[in-house]
Amino acid sequence: MLNNAAISVRDTWRAVQHTLGLLDQTKQSLNQIVKMWPPYAAGNIQREAILNNVAGLRKMVEQLTFPPAESLKQVGQVLGSQSGSAGSAGVQGVAAAVKDGMAGLATLNPSSASDAAVGQVLGQVDALHTKLQSMSTSMWHDVVNFVAQASTPEVHKQGAGVGGQLAGLSSASVGGNGTMLQQVTESK
Repeated sequence: MLNNAAISVRDTWRAVQHTLGLLDQTKQSLNQIVKMWPPYAAGNIQREAILNNVAGLRKMVEQLTFPPAESLKQVGQVLGSQSGSAGSAGVQGVAAAVKDGMAGLATLNPSSASDAAVGQVLGQVDALHTKLQSMSTSMWHDVVNFVAQASTPEVHKQGAGVGGQLAGLSSASVGGNGTMLQQVTESK
């Protein structure tokens, strides 16, 4: 059960990192329009190309997959047993935040989107990016705290394997949290 939960957390983490990368690209594209002075006029070929790129990035985010709900429930069972943990709410909340955040973005018509509409979508993308970063950090803190406080023999036995699976994500994507998790499991 712990290994399955670790795999779900890892897969969720990867999907979030991919989403954050696509949102960064979307922000950069929208900033090309917002920060351009004088701005591209509506109907400008370069402006339309940028907005078509944004539409493509949006579709890519919407097509990302997260682990199935059943495997995320296992994460909730494992992490939820710890007081103060967000459990599955944190992991499932990330997938829901992406889905809801993308659904809440206005669709920009490349040939007629106003500067105000582009600015509004840029603000929404930035807010979603910030929210996902915060949620993913919280998710990692829950995992690290769970492993650090684990006291059952089963958890001690499986802890090294779980830590090894998650530590593969270490400094490249989680800023060292994977390595910290592995150190915690090895100290048990």
